[in-house]
Amino acid sequence: MRLAEEKHEEITVVVKCRHPHSGEQQKTAEIPIDFNLGDFRTEAQEVFGIHNTCTTVLILEKTNEVLSNDKTFRVAAIQNNAVLLLIPEIRCC
Repeated sequence: MRLAEEKHEEITVVVKCRHPHSGEQQKTAEIPIDFNLGDFRTEAQEVFGIHNTCTTVLILEKTNEVLSNDKTFRVAAIQNNAVLLLIPEIRCC
């Protein structure tokens, strides 16, 4: 007997990065709903070419809420097609 594979629920999010030197960039990503926001922020930072010593924040655009690194997308109640802003601290630029 073969056990059914566990299906991982995913959502689609849009990530906008606002950087003083490169302007605003945007990417769309499909993310497992139980993915950690801190890990996602770190990966998004790499995708947008923001140096790893730079501190960034991840903000839910709809509510302007700064998202906690220790929550998952599910726990933070991030909905499908949500827009997230990745904002580096000014001193990092």
